[in-house]
Amino acid sequence: MRLGHNTIPIEQYGKNLRQLIARMKQTRAKLIFATTTPVPEYVQTVSRRAADVRVYNAVARKICEEEGVSIDDLYALALPRLVEIQFPNNVHFSPAGYEVLARHVAKNIGFLLDSMKR
Repeated sequence: MRLGHNTIPIEQYGKNLRQLIARMKQTRAKLIFATTTPVPEYVQTVSRRAADVRVYNAVARKICEEEGVSIDDLYALALPRLVEIQFPNNVHFSPAGYEVLARHVAKNIGFLLDSMKR
């Protein structure tokens, strides 16, 4: 794999996501899509680039909105706090960072479950 080369082209990603959503809807589960968290501009990895995350998240957002799937925007949550919650020169989060993400996800799941009771 070349530096900055995506494993799954964006067109295939969209098709795959649509197929996954269709399959999961058959279970009658309530779906929530969590956006991919930011990749810092300075991180050099084989398959992750900051600009790609924005593109893939945009495609996922469009598909989820069309399919009526809730979106938990972890990208927007993490972006302004990367220095605080993410390890330096890394795509992974500190234990405190994972705690921030986990609390946010749990809160959004709770909101969704509450809305289903009404």
